[in-house]
Amino acid sequence: MIVSQRIKIRRGKVGSEQLLDHIQKYFKDTLDGDVLRFAIVGTSGATLVVDVSIKVADAAQKTQKDGGKRAHG
Repeated sequence: MIVSQRIKIRRGKVGSEQLLDHIQKYFKDTLDGDVLRFAIVGTSGATLVVDVSIKVADAAQKTQKDGGKRAHG
């Protein structure tokens, strides 16, 4: 399943030369799933507003892998 969301990333004292590395490190450290695409859509002070699409494991896919068994709570 693909999930799109807007997130805020604090820029801190990162210069423009290291900005891409900073954003990719943030994704790696905080997001679950594979980032398919992202776009910086704005800024708010020292914070970047980023639109990101993430490929995450779908709950239906997990149950199919387990032989179609569903956990009931």
